[in-house]
Amino acid sequence: MATLRNNPYGAFNYLVSLGGSQGDGAEGTVVGGFSDVSGLGFEVSYSDYRNGNEKVNTVRHVPNTFKVDEVTLKRGLVGSTICSSG
Repeated sequence: MATLRNNPYGAFNYLVSLGGSQGDGAEGTVVGGFSDVSGLGFEVSYSDYRNGNEKVNTVRHVPNTFKVDEVTLKRGLVGSTICSSG
């Protein structure tokens, strides 16, 4: 039988918070705890850009596209029905 605890996420290293009704990350809305997280990363591509009206012939690097890695959450506990399908 399940036991209700005041702080079921104390043993986990990472807490997931989806936030209030709009997903704004409001405090007190932790919905899960996980022991292992992988895939935290991103990649930014840059384009070379040169102004045509500058006296000095210099190239600037302008951020072009952003690529985010897939996050994997392992060995966790979810205490909310927000994440369940059905």
